[in-house]
Amino acid sequence: MEDRGYYCEDMMIFCGTLPIVTGEFIYGDGFSAELYDRLTDRKIELDYKVHILADAEVV
Repeated sequence: MEDRGYYCEDMMIFCGTLPIVTGEFIYGDGFSAELYDRLTDRKIELDYKVHILADAEVV
């Protein structure tokens, strides 16, 4: 990623097989989730935004 000029300290890259139903990639704008433990009344929350890289490979 650094070679392409995309490095940043808090960047996370997710890789894997994306489902393709329509024959093309379709991406959401982001994702959010929450895990809640009702015994301790504690929760873990996360959210992120999706940014498609300008020079990403196209299949």
